[in-house]
Amino acid sequence: MLDSDRFENVAGALTELMPVEAAERLATHLTTGDVETLRDLVRAAVPDNTIRAVASDLGYLEAWARAATGEPLAWPPAEADVLKFIAHHLFRAEERKARREASEDTDDYGMPRAVEFTLREQGILRGALPHAPATVARRLSSWRRVAQVKGYEDALSSSVLRRALNAASKASTHQKRPKSETAITRNVLYQLVGEKEKPSQELLSLREIRDGTLLLVGFGTGGRRRSELGTLRIENVFDLDEGKARGIHIGRTKTTNATDGEYLVVTGRADAYLKAWLEALAKQDPAITNG
Repeated sequence: MLDSDRFENVAGALTELMPVEAAERLATHLTTGDVETLRDLVRAAVPDNTIRAVASDLGYLEAWARAATGEPLAWPPAEADVLKFIAHHLFRAEERKARREASEDTDDYGMPRAVEFTLREQGILRGALPHAPATVARRLSSWRRVAQVKGYEDALSSSVLRRALNAASKASTHQKRPKSETAITRNVLYQLVGEKEKPSQELLSLREIRDGTLLLVGFGTGGRRRSELGTLRIENVFDLDEGKARGIHIGRTKTTNATDGEYLVVTGRADAYLKAWLEALAKQDPAITNG
């Protein structure tokens, strides 16, 4: 547990990376060194959402380590601790239930009662156990990323850990849920932007044309992340196929760097909206050529 001064210092530093409420919740479980590691990731141009996810995962890992071993998270990570983490989070629920029904004193399968109680009391563990394999894999990935930043390049990379994680994932009965219960289909999209192939500059405002363009570009280029659509820039639009289509350089994203030269190909109705929006924008203010 941090003393009050160190808590304030850690919480204050974390507010540079995430909302105040999350910073105060995680400050108890992170050390000053942890925060410096996270800041180093920021300086390395890791996306903000990734930083927040790594910070959250690291806070969980620190709290789990103290509850499960009585010690802070060790660096470099011990293989035994990683295997214990997998065993605590990817057990078979029906097997644990059967064992505990057979004997109330049984606590040798999955996450021990005391560890679970401690994490729930702290508000760190909220959902049901066992966790989804994807959640455990993400937390192990964050653990590995932080270890590598600290200089432990081979952390969490042994074949034993890979086999254990693969076996636990295959044995899991956790049902994978779709990311959205109401995915946008073409019919829904057309209800949002209308049925016309080209927007009417007389009937629609500049903002309405822009919003329709973003929706159509996002849908027509394979489904884009909000962060990608939010960072598209006018100066990155260029003609393709002798003006019959347009391309948009997307710069740095979750999966690409700005130097990769990746771009979206905009055709059809999305291209018609993009062209109309650029024309309407130029008509309103010819000086706007970037942003």
